[in-house]
Amino acid sequence: MMEAARVVVDLIDQERGVCADLESVLQAEREALTTFSADAVAGCVRRKDVLQGELALLVQGRRHAVSALAKELGVDAADGRVVPLLPYIPEPMARRLREAVARLRQSLVRTRRLQRVNGALINASLRLVGDLVQVYRQFVPGTQYDDRAAIRPGPTPDMLDQRV
Repeated sequence: MMEAARVVVDLIDQERGVCADLESVLQAEREALTTFSADAVAGCVRRKDVLQGELALLVQGRRHAVSALAKELGVDAADGRVVPLLPYIPEPMARRLREAVARLRQSLVRTRRLQRVNGALINASLRLVGDLVQVYRQFVPGTQYDDRAAIRPGPTPDMLDQRV
């Protein structure tokens, strides 16, 4: 049982490490968003995708490990949560598990807060770009954007057929 509990602690600590990496990427993304660095934002998005994939695998592994621990304890853990198992685990391992869960929760709260802040920045940036496009179109009618967001100007006075 102690080995199964150690595996759960290890997986929780690995999740927390990935969350810490994700926090760093989210902070870099916020910086990239505020400086309008498209390349940096794209790099952050790619890195976030990788980290979220790693996190999903760790969560799946932790749930399997919790199920194995619950089975050893003879306790039902259908939801894959650690906390309901704590009363059945002897100290000091129960304390280690509680502390690991608390650290992970704190990291998840920080990560979610950063995600919300970045989401608000992204939405504000999109509104700003949309407003700028509308203003630009008023001054240069017929302007279009290609699939790479490059401007294709509409007809200019020298391009218009002036034969009447």
